[in-house]
Amino acid sequence: MIFILDNNFILDLISRRALNYGVQLNLTYLLLSKGYAAISSSQLHNLRYVVKKSYPQYENEYLEIEARLKIIKTPSYVDLNHKLANLDIEDYLIELSAKIVNAKIITSDKQFLKNSEFAITPIDTFLYLFKEEKKVEFLPLKKINDKHVVDIEQAIDRVLTSGWYLLGNEVKNFEAHLADYVGVKHAIGVANGLDALRLILKAYIEMGIMAEGDEVIVPANTYIASILAISDNRLTPVLVEPDINTYNLDISLIEKHITARTKAIMVVHLYGQVCWSEELEALAKKYKLKIIEDNAQAIGAVFSRQTTDNRQQNQISESATQSHALTTAIKTGALGDAAGFSFYPGKNLGALGDAGAVTTNDDALATMVRALGNYGSKQKYVNEYQGLNSRLDELQAALLDVKLRYIDADNQIILKTTTSFSLLLSVVRRL
Repeated sequence: MIFILDNNFILDLISRRALNYGVQLNLTYLLLSKGYAAISSSQLHNLRYVVKKSYPQYENEYLEIEARLKIIKTPSYVDLNHKLANLDIEDYLIELSAKIVNAKIITSDKQFLKNSEFAITPIDTFLYLFKEEKKVEFLPLKKINDKHVVDIEQAIDRVLTSGWYLLGNEVKNFEAHLADYVGVKHAIGVANGLDALRLILKAYIEMGIMAEGDEVIVPANTYIASILAISDNRLTPVLVEPDINTYNLDISLIEKHITARTKAIMVVHLYGQVCWSEELEALAKKYKLKIIEDNAQAIGAVFSRQTTDNRQQNQISESATQSHALTTAIKTGALGDAAGFSFYPGKNLGALGDAGAVTTNDDALATMVRALGNYGSKQKYVNEYQGLNSRLDELQAALLDVKLRYIDADNQIILKTTTSFSLLLSVVRRL
């Protein structure tokens, strides 16, 4: 929710000249406190000039307000034949900025109000806010992206002006930042989450670790992409029922499904819940199985493992060592041999379209996945494998790199919301 403040609104506010000054003051405070207030980049030069010339005594006050406003860029597409452009070019440029983010423009200018569907009076803004606050959208993707609109605009502009749209620096930067965030050596951008899982399995086949007809244990309760990635590679999915408490794969049921053809276990971290345990690790080690994580729903989630401080182990007794146990938090995506990520728009880390990634600490696997996702090629026009066209583009990489900076903060908001809902649900169940 964004509101662009028209020039007359700001000038009336700082000069205290409006009859409804109290309304303007309260409204400005409300908008600034919620982070809703904005200004079009086309307004900046004019406002600064007018304030400096006509209201020099309020210049510092204006600059303080300006510093707290979101700046929405004025787009380059301008239709000088537009009705509003002929009436008032300044109002037209502000409207163009409003269209980008679907913002309202708060103004007292009667001409602006009459000729722009985006213009709204200060009083009507209060009514609009009250009505909007009562609405609860199921998945407000636009509002999520609007929080980072300035950074996103800069990222998009950077890609557009670079003239390079595939396999460039934006993808390299995002891959490096994602690998660092997850805590792995390699992150490879791909076209979507399904391809991430497909490419991991395809790479294992090319490496001779798996073969057609081999079995992959997978939870029966998962999105179809987990299964399609297996069947697409002519491997056999072996469905294992979920744990009734988490709806994640029931690890205690895995061993009885392992056969001589079993080559991997695919765990799915559903709803942000980590599906992992030391028992799972022991099974994989015992039967020499790969563990593949479907991490489409749990970026940022962690598994806490108890370890000991090896630096002190030779200096103290065994019993004392136990008292120096440490907890190591490992993010999902770094727990197994490889992991597939989805950046579908509805995910915690969502693109503006389809996108995905593979993470791993296995150098050979990373090299193979990268080649297979690029037509089976490590070198241009030299195609060693029957690969796919599954590459993360520069535009999505640039956008995801922006949103990755805020993923932990965004996850905390989700965590607080779900915790509150869980507490409410537990109370309802007791009634």
